[in-house]
Amino acid sequence: MLCRKCGTSVDERSRNCPNCGAELNTGQVEEFASPESPRSQSLVEVRKRLGQQAQIGGGIALLIGGLTYTPLLYLAGESRSTFAFPLALIMIGLFLFLAGTITRLYYRN
Repeated sequence: MLCRKCGTSVDERSRNCPNCGAELNTGQVEEFASPESPRSQSLVEVRKRLGQQAQIGGGIALLIGGLTYTPLLYLAGESRSTFAFPLALIMIGLFLFLAGTITRLYYRN
């Protein structure tokens, strides 16, 4: 186990940390979060997957928005109200795609 205050390895039966002297009165020592711990590594993996999912969702929204915008452009003529949904879908898709890309670039190895 690790000391919750300084991160030093501590025997489970100890009452005090040998490095900083922190009292371990609960009988349990909380784990010190280090960048190499499996918990922090799994969090990075989750964020990478979320970035990838945002990219995929954004790409799908861009595709659907683009595919619905083009026929409406020819069918609607001058009516601007029919373009609101496809344009909103394109903007949301672009936002999701860019957010996913930035997330994946930030958490790449």
